[in-house]
Amino acid sequence: MYRLKALLQHLDEDVLHSGLNLMWRIVSGPITLVLLPLFTTPSIQGFWYTFISLAALTLLADLGFTTIATQFVAHEFAFLSLGEDGLIRGEPEHLAATGSFLRFVMKWGIISGMVVVPVIFGIGFLLFAQKAALRVWFLPWGLFSVGTLINYWGMILLSFLQGASQVARVQRISLYSRMAQSLLTFGLLIVHSGLYALAISTLAGGVILAFLLVAAYPRSLRQLLANRTGRRWGREVLSLLWRYAMSWTGGYLNMQVFTPIAFQFRGPVLAGKVGITMTIWSAATNLSIVWLTANVPKINVLVERSQEGQVSRFIRELLRLALLTFIACVAAVALLLFMGSLLDAPLLDRIVGRFMGLRSALFLVGIGVVNVILSAMAIYVRAHKEEPFLLPFVISGAATALLSFFVIRFLDVESVFLGFLISTLVSFPWFYGIYRKKKALWGSAAVGAGHRDGVVSLRDSAPRSLDEASGPEGKTEKENRKDEE
Repeated sequence: MYRLKALLQHLDEDVLHSGLNLMWRIVSGPITLVLLPLFTTPSIQGFWYTFISLAALTLLADLGFTTIATQFVAHEFAFLSLGEDGLIRGEPEHLAATGSFLRFVMKWGIISGMVVVPVIFGIGFLLFAQKAALRVWFLPWGLFSVGTLINYWGMILLSFLQGASQVARVQRISLYSRMAQSLLTFGLLIVHSGLYALAISTLAGGVILAFLLVAAYPRSLRQLLANRTGRRWGREVLSLLWRYAMSWTGGYLNMQVFTPIAFQFRGPVLAGKVGITMTIWSAATNLSIVWLTANVPKINVLVERSQEGQVSRFIRELLRLALLTFIACVAAVALLLFMGSLLDAPLLDRIVGRFMGLRSALFLVGIGVVNVILSAMAIYVRAHKEEPFLLPFVISGAATALLSFFVIRFLDVESVFLGFLISTLVSFPWFYGIYRKKKALWGSAAVGAGHRDGVVSLRDSAPRSLDEASGPEGKTEKENRKDEE
C-alpha cells in the first residue's frame, strides 16, 4: 500500500508526460520490431540498427552538454519563473544570465553539430562501403545524417527549456514529434521503403521537434535573447564539460559499441539481432529511470538552495520506484514471451528469431538493475556541478569495448553481452565508493538521520513542484511571492 501511495503521490505532470513519451517508445518499438522482419531482409535490419548506433556518436558533439544545459538553467531558474503570458519574471541578474546562456547554447550547438555530424557520416561511409553497394545505403545514410543533425539541435533546445521548469510541456512536444516520426516509419516500412523509412522519418521528426519547440515559446525565447550580460559561460561550462565528455564517451562504449562490432566481424544479420535486442533493453531502462530524469530540474533547485537532506531522501525514493518499474518491465516481457511460446505461429517464430536468445537476455537484466542504480547516483553527484565518475566511466567503457571485441569475434553469439556484464559488475563498487564519499561530504548528517528514522515518504522528502520547495528563511516560493506583493 505504501508503494502505491508513493507512486501516485509522485506522479506529477513532469513524470507523467516524460513517462508518456517513453511509453510511446515502448508501444511504437514493438510495432517496428514486428514490421522490420516482415518488410525488410535480415541484412537491411543490420544496416538499420548500425545506422542508429553510429548516430549515437553525436555524443561527440554533445559531450554531455545537454545535461549541463539543463543543470545550469535550473540553477538560474531557482530565482525565476515563467508566467502564463509566456514572459519570465524574477531577479534581473538571473534573467540576464539565462539570456546569455541561451546565446552560448545556440552557438555551441551549431558549431559542434556542423563539425561532428560530417565526421559521423564519413565513418559510416567507410564501414558500409565494405558490406554493400552504394545504391543500398548511401542516400539513406546521407538523409539520416542530416536528420540526426537537426534532431541534435532540437534536443539542445529541449534540454535548455527543461531546465526552465518546463519538463511536462517540452516532453509533450517531444511526444508529438516522436508519434509523427513513428507513424511515418510504419507507413514507409509497409510500402517496402527499406532504409529510407528510417532516414526520411528521422529527418521529418527532427524538423517537427525543432519547429514545435520554437513555436511554443516565442515570447520567452525573444525575451531571453534580448537580455544578456557580460558573463562568459565558456570557462565555467568547459571546466565541467570535458569531464562529462569523457564520461559520456564511456557511456557510448557501454551502450552502443556492440552493434558496430557485430556488424564488422559477424555481418549485418547478427548486428540486426543485437540492435533489436538492445532496443528493447534500452526502452525498459529508460522508462524505469524516467522517475529520476523527469525530476532533474527539481533536484538541481534543491541543491542550489542547499537542502541536502531533502535531496538525498528524494533521490532514494525515486530510485525505489525506478527499480520497481524495471522489474515490472522485465516481468511483462517475460510474460509476453511465455504466452507466445504456447502458440504455434510461424509468424511469431519469424519475429522472435530476429532477437538474441535467453542467455543474452539474462545478461542484460543484471546489467539493467545496476545501470538504474548508477543513473540515480550520477544524477545526484551531477546536480552539484561535479563529475567524479569520470575515470570509472572511461575505464569501464573501454573495458566493455575491449571485452566485447574479443567476445564477439571469438566466442559464441549468445555471449555478445558477456563483456558488458563483466565490466559493469566489476566497476560498480568503484562507482559506489565515490558516491558514498561525495554524499558524506555534501550532507552525511541529513542522510544518516533519514536512515535512522526509517523510510521517508515522498510527502516528507520531495517538493511536489518548484513552488513548494522552500527558499530563503524556510519559506516556500509561494509565500515569498505573497510577501513581495
